[in-house]
Amino acid sequence: MINSKLVINSIKSELRKQGISYRKLGERLELSESATKKMFANQNFSLQRLDRICEILDVDLLELAERGANSTQKINQLSVEQESRIVADPKFVIVAYAAINYWTVEDIVRRYKISKAEAIKLLLQLEKFGLIELRPNNRIRPLVSHDFQWIAEGPFEKFLHRHFFPDFLKSEFNEVGANRIVKNGDLSDESKHLLNQRFEQLGELFEELCFNDRHLVPGNMERKGTSMMLAFRTWTMPVFAKFTRD
Repeated sequence: MINSKLVINSIKSELRKQGISYRKLGERLELSESATKKMFANQNFSLQRLDRICEILDVDLLELAERGANSTQKINQLSVEQESRIVADPKFVIVAYAAINYWTVEDIVRRYKISKAEAIKLLLQLEKFGLIELRPNNRIRPLVSHDFQWIAEGPFEKFLHRHFFPDFLKSEFNEVGANRIVKNGDLSDESKHLLNQRFEQLGELFEELCFNDRHLVPGNMERKGTSMMLAFRTWTMPVFAKFTRD
């Protein structure tokens, strides 16, 4: 959660990085060293004081907040039991997908036949798993690291093999907003390694674009569910479709 404590910790870290002591900072703020230490100990900063500290450190408040958020431990993988519990309920899969893709509770309820109470109940389970943080007013913060992976041949991958791949690939990929690349040829191990690196870069680009678009309205509005495996198209998994509102 991006709270004042995380921002203050980011300020302390930046002070250490720049070699600025409490005494030196106090001089710039026209405060005594003891008053500066007390300010940090009590975590009592006015907005004007924060702005001045940011000016001294040559950083902005948003950057400090993001650093604090990034310092929070994020999850790389769930357990087999946790994955099993998610895939046992299609609604749980929907809510998990929505939660890690920056949807709001309102987005979930508007798009799917899931009540607000059902959504919050499932989100609380995801919070226990460490996958998200549920903030005041039911705001969702994903805690998925960039290295997050589902367990190889685990419950979620098996779910994808049943419900994702057969239907996703049943397309010509010729509609607007879709594409598929199929190439054939002989490659050396070195070339395959290079190709794999490009694949990973493309995956990172996909994640970056998802993050950049997170503020747009999901569903059938400003951003749409998109899947990619060197092919992408706007598409809804059939097991999701029966829960989609008209």
